[in-house]
Amino acid sequence: MSPTRPPLRIVATLLALAILVSANSGRAQSQVATELSAATNALFFGRDYLVGFPEQKTRNGLRKDYLGVDENGDPRPGYKPKIDYLREAIDRAVNVRLDPGIGASPDVNLLARTVAWEALEALLQGQLVTGNGNLLKGLRVAFPTAVGEGEKPGGDNAAPVGCPVNSSGQEYLGANLKDLCYAKSYFQEGISAALDFMARDATGEIRYFEPLNSPFEQYTFFSAPGFRDPNFTNQMNIQTTGYLLGNILDRYGKAVIGMGDRLWRGAYFLRERSPGQPRAAERQEMLDKAVAEMQRGVHAQFMAALPLAATLNEGDQGYGKCRVDQVRVSAATAVAFIDRIRRGEAPKLDNLGLNSSSSDIAGEISLVHQLKGAAAAKYALAEAALWRKKDSQNQVIAEAQSLRLGLTEQLTSATGINPGPDGVAPYFGLSTGIGRSNYRAALNSKIERMIHEGVSSSLLTDGSELGSTLLQILRAKSDIDGAQHRIENIPAQISVEEARSGGVNLAIDTTTRKVTSAQLSIALVQAFPISTSVGFSCPPCAPSFSMSAGFTPTPLLADIFQEDITRAQAIQQLSINNANSAATIKNLLLQQNQFILDAKASVVQGQLAIASFHALQAKIDRLMENHIYVQDSNGQKWYSDPAIIFEQERAELDYTAALTEYVRELYVLSQKLAVRWSESFENPYLRLDGVAETLGGGLYDDFTQAESVFNVYRASEGDNFLNALQEWDLRLRNARQGGQADVQARVSLRQDIFGFTDVVYNAAAQRFETNPDASARELNKRRFRALVLRAQQPPASPYLLRLEFPITYGQLSRIVTGNLVAQPPLLPVSRSDWNIRVTDLSAKVIGQNIAQNAFNTIRLDLTQYGKIEIPTYHPRQASVYPNFLTFNLPLYYPDPEEASVSAYRFSLNAGINGNVGQSNTFVPQVEPTPFCDRYVLLIERAANPAINLQNIEDIELTVRARSGVPPAFSF
Repeated sequence: MSPTRPPLRIVATLLALAILVSANSGRAQSQVATELSAATNALFFGRDYLVGFPEQKTRNGLRKDYLGVDENGDPRPGYKPKIDYLREAIDRAVNVRLDPGIGASPDVNLLARTVAWEALEALLQGQLVTGNGNLLKGLRVAFPTAVGEGEKPGGDNAAPVGCPVNSSGQEYLGANLKDLCYAKSYFQEGISAALDFMARDATGEIRYFEPLNSPFEQYTFFSAPGFRDPNFTNQMNIQTTGYLLGNILDRYGKAVIGMGDRLWRGAYFLRERSPGQPRAAERQEMLDKAVAEMQRGVHAQFMAALPLAATLNEGDQGYGKCRVDQVRVSAATAVAFIDRIRRGEAPKLDNLGLNSSSSDIAGEISLVHQLKGAAAAKYALAEAALWRKKDSQNQVIAEAQSLRLGLTEQLTSATGINPGPDGVAPYFGLSTGIGRSNYRAALNSKIERMIHEGVSSSLLTDGSELGSTLLQILRAKSDIDGAQHRIENIPAQISVEEARSGGVNLAIDTTTRKVTSAQLSIALVQAFPISTSVGFSCPPCAPSFSMSAGFTPTPLLADIFQEDITRAQAIQQLSINNANSAATIKNLLLQQNQFILDAKASVVQGQLAIASFHALQAKIDRLMENHIYVQDSNGQKWYSDPAIIFEQERAELDYTAALTEYVRELYVLSQKLAVRWSESFENPYLRLDGVAETLGGGLYDDFTQAESVFNVYRASEGDNFLNALQEWDLRLRNARQGGQADVQARVSLRQDIFGFTDVVYNAAAQRFETNPDASARELNKRRFRALVLRAQQPPASPYLLRLEFPITYGQLSRIVTGNLVAQPPLLPVSRSDWNIRVTDLSAKVIGQNIAQNAFNTIRLDLTQYGKIEIPTYHPRQASVYPNFLTFNLPLYYPDPEEASVSAYRFSLNAGINGNVGQSNTFVPQVEPTPFCDRYVLLIERAANPAINLQNIEDIELTVRARSGVPPAFSF
């Protein structure tokens, strides 16, 4: 079809249109006929890209015809893009309706409005189809090419104007923004055209319902008997302007959020963007642009939705059915993302299971291979399903129903409330307005009940995401309220102590001011206002949360009492005039200071839980909107409407879930390998001589650190990362030497750890030897017995004894005899030993008449509950003190007295009455490092016979360890 000369059938149509304006006379009649004919001509030319879809034309072919590009994505010579024709049609039709000099009759005015509406709908549909292509590519890099045809649109070789780029004008490495920028631009152009029409037209009306298409009233049609388009033989279905605008606004929001997400993840993609590295400034630059992009984009989306919300009817009969209210979901999602970015949160998974034994890594590799196969198989299915032609109406309807079932399952998992099937009260499968209203009411009622009943509510443990999220908020509030009560109770306790001692306790006594300990305690209460609020109110029938711990300096507080660290130090150094009360008062003030720190920490946890709840609300809203959208639109219409191609097909959903799980476990594997090798995955890695060397091969270049795996969007890229891990493991086996030592040590808690040693240094003989003074040796035993008795737990505790102590790298032994002039390490490792792992652990309790049982053992639990440290590879330079790979275990595990979930808790059948004790068989499965700055030793009451703690003279641990290169892993 020529872009400049219409075919005869269109000319005939235009002549018929001229007859409609015959009531006008003279020049005005000719002007109306010319203008309206030109508008209709442009409409027919602009809309002919829809001809042949879906029977003869694919969605990609539809997109290329609209853009006017060839198979390579390059503009066709002399071919005018369809949007130009459609804009011309809208402008000319609006001119007929606006120009008083033309004087169009009411019938002609109505016909001009029809031309404008149909041109606008064809334009919006074209922009939606075009933007969807880029959005699919941008959000699913996993699908670069459809089966049997290319999909590359024109202009994709460079980032479009306005797309966030680096200082050189190039796309940020690792962000993959180009397609999302194009999608945003296409959607924005459609929104702009619609708003421009609404602003310029005589009435600004748009159509959004077509009653004749009941129950799918958000669809209209063109080439109807009253106004035939000669390019189409039958009447054609198309979305109304209002519904198209709602869809475009929704996709625009997805593009904006996607850009923010990509910038955030990409900021952590390169090691060179880390602090202190050459491109460190680029990370903050990308994070700032992520925040700005989401702020601008969501604001623009919201402002564009306002005239639509004002124009359309309310709720399910207007902007609700046209999806305009979906804007709030994008806003909530953007707020959650921005909050995470501003908190400095990195886009990575926390590895909650630090087990890194050989058997554990072997199991993780096996799991990764299972997920690799599943992701590859589902990718093949998804690729075949993408951009496919319509096979049959029944098949596609069945797939839409399957998609709806998946959304129902997700919604039920999130809320704990099943929408149920169609026709079944009270929710009717969300297929009716009353069902959706009942569902939202039930959801609000559930939230209100959970808040009212508090942490004791059974609804909080129903397995739903809603319950677990609210439980976190309520627990945080309880912790904060408890800490606040304890803070405010300290002044009264100090007053009681003053009354007991019969005098005022001056804490600060200078020439300028005198402050009593009670006044100081009250000032601390006033300086740290703490507030919590959890409620539910109607209207607007929504929960409200507030948790804060502020700081308000008071005249009584000197500068040293304002900072968390210096405040504790200052309290320790207070000179209290009443010697009888000094220790008690200081302890009370220190307790109050700790309660303040506890409250502030609980507030942070509460605020994070509140942010998670808001994100969950946005997710629930999105699921409900998608659920409604699928059944309203996909059920009967999507198979023939090219605008509805964004909603994911079942195969795509399956693949996305499989790829997400594959990526997650690849990251977990990288962390386990890092712990096992005692160094993080890096590319380049450091050779034996300290020179950096890449892993080689272009397939590994993108993976510079473990977090790079989160930029994987194809199953094959995940395979490349797995191969990179294998190559890294192989290189380290050749680049790490030494330290292949078996270590054995006996650790005496009395002598080595707590310092009550029987060994003295004989200066004359210049050697260590056993103290010849028997009374001194006996005194050391009594001191240890006293320490044990002080650590005895209250009768209500399930534990009889709790001892805490460190075993750290470089800690010295205090059991030294022979011709040694220096104390050796507690664990006999040399500077060439690295990656030290415990392979065997047993214990012995020394003393007379400690307990009696048939096996001469008692059970004790030994838990690592502090910062563990694993010496990394360091023999390159003997003069350099070794670095450590460290983990703070309390971040991941509860206190040993609260639960037994820690992988670093070992139950030992400790020997008594001369028995050496039994090895813990679980230790080889964990292979923990022996170095931890806080061990907790517990003796349980119920698991043991009666124990005479006062008779315990020592507790000895026998530790066997191995260092160096780990055993080979089978990838």
